[in-house]
Amino acid sequence: WAVLQAATGAAARAVVRTLEGQPFVILLDLRLPDVADLSLLRELRAGRPDVPMILMTAHGTAEDARAAHAAGVFSVVGKPFDVAEMVALTSAALTERQD
Repeated sequence: WAVLQAATGAAARAVVRTLEGQPFVILLDLRLPDVADLSLLRELRAGRPDVPMILMTAHGTAEDARAAHAAGVFSVVGKPFDVAEMVALTSAALTERQD
């Protein structure tokens, strides 16, 4: 896989715009320097409802997880996470998107 990184919500928006029409999965941290809630997730889901999103968090609550699932997130993963499990989860998200 090709991996593109964004350290802020603003950078994530720009990266997502460059991937128009390409298959991808968004791995999004709940807390970024310029976004500390689910607003970016909701914004990205609204603009690209076809793209699976995996929300990562070390600080999330059960309410955050419920709200993320209600917004259509593929999965919520607590940090720290096992890299092999994240690879499997990302693969499953890509497979679901392509089906």
